Amino acid sequence: MKNCGITVKLPLIGLDGCFLKTCFKGQLLVVVGRDGNVNMVPIALAIVPVENRETWTWFVGELWEDIGGLGTNKWSFLSNRQKCLIDALEELVPESEHRGMETLRKWLLKVLKHLNILK
Repeated sequence: MKNCGITVKLPLIGLDGCFLKTCFKGQLLVVVGRDGNVNMVPIALAIVPVENRETWTWFVGELWEDIGGLGTNKWSFLSNRQKCLIDALEELVPESEHRGMETLRKWLLKVLKHLNILK
């Protein structure tokens, strides 16, 4: 995970993993953020043999070093709240905010109703 010249402006990071159903198999771990124009940009990705606490801990540790080092608390994480990912985040960045997609969905629905966009 190396700096590719993209500056992430909003302190919100999305993390997720998915199965690779090719001849290579394994899991794709992905991190995305938002740039200054509020566009979604990839920050990092890795292909690992299995999605577990060990691989998420390695991935989040590498990410954390690249975006500013362990101990900073300016980032918030958004994920599907998978147990092994939650454990890795709590171990490496316990002071950071971590929310699930369901929390975001509820907040977005509330905002859309408040703006009379959604009834």
